[in-house]
Amino acid sequence: GLPLMAFLYVGGPIVGVLTQAAAGHAYSYQPDPGPCWYIAWLLLLSGAYAVIGGPPLPEAPRPALGRLVGWGALLGMVQALLLALLPGGSFAFMPITLGSLPFDLAFYYAGIAAYRSRWLDAPLATSERVLAWAISAVFALATFGGTVANTAAIQQQPHNNSTAYYPSAAFPMPACDAAADPACGGATLAALLALCVGAGVFSVAWSAAMLDTFRLWSAPSSPLQRELGRSAYAAYLVHPLLVVPLTALCIALMRAAGAEIDFPPKGSSSASPLAAGWLALGWAAVTSASIVMTWLV
Repeated sequence: GLPLMAFLYVGGPIVGVLTQAAAGHAYSYQPDPGPCWYIAWLLLLSGAYAVIGGPPLPEAPRPALGRLVGWGALLGMVQALLLALLPGGSFAFMPITLGSLPFDLAFYYAGIAAYRSRWLDAPLATSERVLAWAISAVFALATFGGTVANTAAIQQQPHNNSTAYYPSAAFPMPACDAAADPACGGATLAALLALCVGAGVFSVAWSAAMLDTFRLWSAPSSPLQRELGRSAYAAYLVHPLLVVPLTALCIALMRAAGAEIDFPPKGSSSASPLAAGWLALGWAAVTSASIVMTWLV
């Protein structure tokens, strides 16, 4: 719990100060768990597990990946309901977004079962490996391709007054007004359900693919690999304290070079247009520097 307390009352407020300063906003002190919200939930779930007690979970063979993917689709439906009820909200520090609350609870249980029954001792079957990577690739290509196509369509028709739901500035949600279009609510719900079910299937498939890949090819056989593995937890905890100031520095350098970067009065995301290549250059510089510095720290 010490890392949680440290970030909640010190690290999180520091990140908030830097974020608001970069956006040109005033700031007041506010505790913020940042990425450490998951520590609070691990403590909560572990405490509940210890208090509730009961016999240990019996050993059981790992369910087939196809069945686990099906559970991911069902959990995606639950996720869609939560997002409809709590749009952009949070619950006890946990952000309510794709892959959150129902998946966190299910994966916590699955982790206990996997440990008890040693599910990770054996690699995926070849057919399961193909399935995991195929689902992951299809979802990634669909979301990336859809985003690129939607953005291109908006740029080609910036003043399109069509009643069509796409292209949409809120992609993958449709562009419609519930007050003016009776069908808007249904279209939005259908898009939300499709997104959550797809993301649920992807989360299970991608998790399986990553666990299987690192089990096969990334055993810590060298001192460097062992050190990186040992430091992974700390790197995750401190990364906002490096990513945010590096991003602020990048913004300052772009402004010094003549770029106009403005932020909305109460927001930390800017929609200011940049010269061709500047955004990609800034992303590459901040990403590279933050990865190196995070692991060095």
